[in-house]
Amino acid sequence: MEVERNNQASQDQSITIPKLILASASPRRAEILRSVGWPFEALPAHIDESRQDGEKADAYVERVARVKAEAVAARCPGSLVLGADTVVVIDDQILGKPRDEADAQRMLRGLNGRWHGVGERRRWAIKSLPRSHRGQIR
Repeated sequence: MEVERNNQASQDQSITIPKLILASASPRRAEILRSVGWPFEALPAHIDESRQDGEKADAYVERVARVKAEAVAARCPGSLVLGADTVVVIDDQILGKPRDEADAQRMLRGLNGRWHGVGERRRWAIKSLPRSHRGQIR
C-alpha cells in the first residue's frame, strides 16, 4: 500500500526540462538528446575550427566546444546552449574531419589495430546569466 502511494506521488510530480539549443550539426549528438527525451533545437555554430599553432589536443577541443557554445548563445539570449566537440588523437596528432569518403577510409585504416585517444568536451552557457554562472559539464 505504501509503495503504491509513493509510486502515485512520484507519477504526479513532473519535471520540466528546459529546451536546449544544441550548437552542433552532429547527428550523433542529436540522437543522444532524442534518446533521453530532452527537447532541443540544433543550431550549428559555423565557427572556424582551425587548430591554433602549438595547441594541444585537450586545449583545442575545449576551446572549440566553448567557442561553439558562446557563438550560439550570442544568437539565442536567455537560452540553455550546449556546445560540444570531439577529436580523435593518434601519435599526438588530431585527426580532423575527413574531407571526403576516401579520406575517412584512409583515417580508419590508420586507426585499425592501433591505440588512439578520443577527447570530447561539452560546454553549456546561459546567455542571460553573468559569465561567472556559465559552467562546464564533464
